[in-house]
Parts: sequence; structure tokens; C-alpha cells
Amino acid sequence: MQHLKLIYHLLRERKYTIEGAKQKLREDKRIASRNFEMVKSLEKVRTFLTELKDQL
Repeated sequence: MQHLKLIYHLLRERKYTIEGAKQKLREDKRIASRNFEMVKSLEKVRTFLTELKDQL
């Protein structure tokens, strides 16, 4: 499942072509996965801060 989320992230959010995403995964899958996790973590922080701001 995590692999599919990473592919979706590369294609839709990072605007890679299918061939570009394949190449990225082949070259540095570990780095791409770590970056994906970082982005998801930052999105959670942003959501939390937005909700906190709305409560003030």
C-alpha cells in the first residue's frame, strides 16, 4: 500500500510523468520514500496548526 501511495505522490503531487516516476523509483527508492514520509508528516503538522488557528 505504501508503494502505491508513493507512486501517487510522484505522479499527482510532484507532477512526474509515468516514465519519470519509474526512473525515480529505480534510482533512489529509499530517498523517495523518505521524502514522501516527510511530506506526509508536514501535511499533518499543517492540518493541526490550521485547526489550532481556527480555534483561536
